[in-house]
Amino acid sequence: KAVLLDRICVALSGHAAEEIATGQVTTGAAGDFQQATSIARRMVTEWGMSEVGQLALVQDGGGRYLGYGSQRSAYSDHTAQKIDDEVSYILNHEYSRALALLSEHLHVLHSLTDELMARESLNSEQIAKIVKGEALSSKESVAIASDFPVPSAKLKPA
Repeated sequence: KAVLLDRICVALSGHAAEEIATGQVTTGAAGDFQQATSIARRMVTEWGMSEVGQLALVQDGGGRYLGYGSQRSAYSDHTAQKIDDEVSYILNHEYSRALALLSEHLHVLHSLTDELMARESLNSEQIAKIVKGEALSSKESVAIASDFPVPSAKLKPA
């Protein structure tokens, strides 16, 4: 359960970082939201990892053709509301945890942002150094466009 909650927290952390860094959010986290919601819903409805109960609440049934169609639910509207409430609680709790962790380590977030702006990409070793508070050497830098010769081209007037 702890590993799944961590996965949800990580999935929501990009959105949380946007909110902290810019005060605004974009649509870039849509896939992350889908992943986090899917994990949370399965925790509640399939794996019994919630207050709703230790039940498998989703049944694949005869109403599906080639994976499409509706899944038969073996629970009441009241239970459906409890499922939605529990999924929402998990997502909101993990988003709050992501915000808290990023706020606590804001200096790392800023260091990563600065290095990404300067280098355009970072590998896992560089990220590990930044997280540890180590400086990256200049030879670890990624070549930037100004390092490459630009062929001269004569522009024709339009």
